[in-house]
Amino acid sequence: MFDFLLAKDVLSFTDYDDIRSEATSTEQNRKLVDILMLKDEMAYQQFVDTLRLGDKCLSIAEDIETTVVTKEERKRLAEQFSDKTEQQMVKLSKQVEKLSSENQRLRSEMETMRDPIPSSIREHFKECITDWEHEEERYCVTRATNHVQQLVESVNCIVVTGSSGNGKSALIHHVALQMHKQRKYEIIPFVVDLSDIIRYSDPRKHQVFVIDDICGKVTVNVQTVDWWYTHLGQIEKILAKGTIKLLASCRLQIYNDPQFRRLKQLFNNECNLLSTDFSVLQKERLLIADKYFLKSTQLHQRLN
Repeated sequence: MFDFLLAKDVLSFTDYDDIRSEATSTEQNRKLVDILMLKDEMAYQQFVDTLRLGDKCLSIAEDIETTVVTKEERKRLAEQFSDKTEQQMVKLSKQVEKLSSENQRLRSEMETMRDPIPSSIREHFKECITDWEHEEERYCVTRATNHVQQLVESVNCIVVTGSSGNGKSALIHHVALQMHKQRKYEIIPFVVDLSDIIRYSDPRKHQVFVIDDICGKVTVNVQTVDWWYTHLGQIEKILAKGTIKLLASCRLQIYNDPQFRRLKQLFNNECNLLSTDFSVLQKERLLIADKYFLKSTQLHQRLN
């Protein structure tokens, strides 16, 4: 019988040694019952099949059936079963936790491998965005801000125009930060190379590319305009997917330059900060002045 149970993996060799270590056949039968009680239903069925093998096994079955199991033994078996079940649950929980951790690690590695943006460039992006967040402490929302935030919901490319120092870059930085905060957009500061929007666009993510002083600061950069014009179709295809946005700032004289107007089909959604609709109102100027004055006062108090 033991050979059959060992062959069917109902008993292990350790179980067999434990059973044979008992002094009498009655104690061996009790030990066998103890071990089987702690195993699963399949083990019990294999044991029953073993008892049906022949006359010799039937006599063993009769011995086991006539073995009296006391109340104390039932309690002990129940406690053993409970302890083993708890141990198995703890072990299973640890295995699940380990597998979950390993799964997360593998996912992270796969994402890193699939990420089109090198880690060194990402660090540069983080530094740039941190600077924007510091600027944000002084930022005052204007009607132009609200307009761009609403417009970006329905269009994929917006250019903010105006004169030098009137808040074009601060506005698009603010909108990008809000898109990240409210809708989990990944911010890509356009600070490395013109081809970033092609190389770093990822259709699996929501991204917002931010370009300061597109196509020049004082005069139009014809070479840059030529690059955009050459890649218009590719850029439009990327933006057409709907998950990628482009925010740009541009001085008004550059935006109105005939060379830049070649890109009108891409940069046709304009917010002109010098226009009647979006120029800074008097009450907005006061709010901006108050915020800057408050910051200056706080700094002066710290220095003194």
